[in-house]
Amino acid sequence: VEYHVEAKWAAFSGARVKACILAMKQSCNAVEEYLLSDTYVKDWLVRMVAARALGVLHSRESVERLRELVREETPDRIMNPRYEAKYRVKEMVVWSLGEIGDSACLPELMGCLVAEDFYGVRRLAVQALGRLGDELALPLLDEWSQDSDIETKCAAANAAAKIRARAQALTRSR
Repeated sequence: VEYHVEAKWAAFSGARVKACILAMKQSCNAVEEYLLSDTYVKDWLVRMVAARALGVLHSRESVERLRELVREETPDRIMNPRYEAKYRVKEMVVWSLGEIGDSACLPELMGCLVAEDFYGVRRLAVQALGRLGDELALPLLDEWSQDSDIETKCAAANAAAKIRARAQALTRSR
């Protein structure tokens, strides 16, 4: 499996995407360095699938790079008509950060909760914040639980409830 995956990384974008997908399906952690390098390539589809694969693999090694990607994928960049990826890369990166569950990404995830950002990004960010479970996110989650987008509103309310329930359980166990 490793040789097959490594061979694909030397190829064109389509083969690189397939290699990323294969790495996810095989839980092949030996290819983390290739996946990380693919988050730097120009082809947005390769970047997106590599970010997803890193999340599936729960790659702690990728957290800093994924945090960088969230900061790079600004609302202005996403709204640029010449930027083909639109919100897709940012959604996958936010999802992956939530899967990895490293509290270091709290500022980036909270930074996704702005009106200018795409609603799908906001929804995934509130879900990721719920997984992280940090009470610092509660005021922002409470604010977004009043959003006009019903999916974002529900996701924010659920994330806040999850964090409060976890905090309450910890308090009771002491």
